[in-house]
Amino acid sequence: MDCELPVEYCVIDSEDEINVEKPLIKCYTKDISGGGICMITDVFHEAGTNIKVNLRLDREIVFTGMVVRATQIREKGKIRYETGVIYKHIRNMDREKIISFVFETQRERIRKGWMKI
Repeated sequence: MDCELPVEYCVIDSEDEINVEKPLIKCYTKDISGGGICMITDVFHEAGTNIKVNLRLDREIVFTGMVVRATQIREKGKIRYETGVIYKHIRNMDREKIISFVFETQRERIRKGWMKI
């Protein structure tokens, strides 16, 4: 589902680094699903890069993911990247929260006539 949400992330060497404090880079999502997210980043990340992501819905969700694609785009005169990330390590309750958010948002968009069934 297309949606723009603020996120913060950092590159990690392995999932063992999920609890290591590293500087976080701010960006935002282009879309979100139960399987992963697409972020708009200022930095190119190779496929296979592991990242830790902090996403805020009504509570903070922290997960590790792996970059599966990065496509260069031009946005507001700047070069940016659509960075597709699949969830690697995410708690089931967090994945369910994301899926719930997607369905609730879609229902609201349909109700407002912004989206067709």
